Amino acid sequence: YLQYLPLLLVIVHTMCLNLIITQASSYLLNTGIINVSDISSKFTIDTIGRCAFGINCNTLFDSNTEYQRAGQAVFTPTLKSSVLNFMRLIDLGWLVDLLRLRNMPDLVYEFYSNLFQDTMELRKSEKEDRNDFISILIKLRNDEKKNNSQVELFAEDVLASNAFIFFAAGFETTASTMSYCLYELALNQDIQFELRKQIEHTLNENKGIVTYDMIKDMKYLDMVLNETLRMHPPGPGLLRVCTKKFKIPDSDITLDIGMKVLIPTYSLHHDPVYYPNPEVFDPLRFTEDNKALRPNGTFLPFGDGPRICIGLRFALMEAKTGLAEIISKFEILPCNDTKIPIKLNPRSILLTPKEPICLLFKRIKLKILL
Repeated sequence: YLQYLPLLLVIVHTMCLNLIITQASSYLLNTGIINVSDISSKFTIDTIGRCAFGINCNTLFDSNTEYQRAGQAVFTPTLKSSVLNFMRLIDLGWLVDLLRLRNMPDLVYEFYSNLFQDTMELRKSEKEDRNDFISILIKLRNDEKKNNSQVELFAEDVLASNAFIFFAAGFETTASTMSYCLYELALNQDIQFELRKQIEHTLNENKGIVTYDMIKDMKYLDMVLNETLRMHPPGPGLLRVCTKKFKIPDSDITLDIGMKVLIPTYSLHHDPVYYPNPEVFDPLRFTEDNKALRPNGTFLPFGDGPRICIGLRFALMEAKTGLAEIISKFEILPCNDTKIPIKLNPRSILLTPKEPICLLFKRIKLKILL
């Protein structure tokens, strides 16, 4: 779907404008104090709703929507999901699959299954191409039929699964990354100033127009985002299955085929061997020269290799566009409600804060030469 990302950016930018409108309203009502955890979550739900399913969720303007409730239920752990995850860790995943036990609440499966089916039915009666993720999947399936492929790669259940994964990748993980990034920028004003200077320069070069290439080429924004993902990765670790027998160098440990391997992402990202002073927010760790000094596999916010997150590029584009819009229009500062340091929610399957991140927003105006 990579060729379609520039088209999806148009939708993302529209959602960014809605984000700025709601922030401006909150700014006037609450003396500038913004719950960035809440507003980032709403922004990502609205964005993924439009980009994946072509629907207007409107959670930025109405927080009590079924889309937000269903989205939050995906990442809210329950006793059942905790037990099932533990069973997979101790090699009882086959039993979970045999009994067809589901990790998430039934309402999640029913909601997204119905949403996908309704969207597919609606598209059959529409002549206009919406350029969203569902349209991309439909085009791939139609191309497969035209080519008379012997192997059906794009059956309807596969399309539904990919649409859901795309949603999951673009929702909570992106929202938490944006929240953590704004938090770190609020605490590091020099970095925020440097980032705003680059955004202003890039916008001036593009006459104030946000494009896919412009977002992609913001190197310092990339570095800031990568440093955020290093300090605050979406999840604590990655679970993988060994496909080839492998002996770990300089040890007596051999990994056999089928053995489960837990990669401790958070620990890797905070290892002083690879990242000196790991608790210091320093985007310069991600200059090309500094990246070349570290071995492969020491930065894994989205995984790596063939099993890397399929929504990676979209999630990064979504976060970068949202952050660029916010930083270009607001100065971000800590306030009395800002919890320093952040405490993690022990019940969440992701590394999300225990309490919402609240920051002070001050309206600014960049000098954009049109």
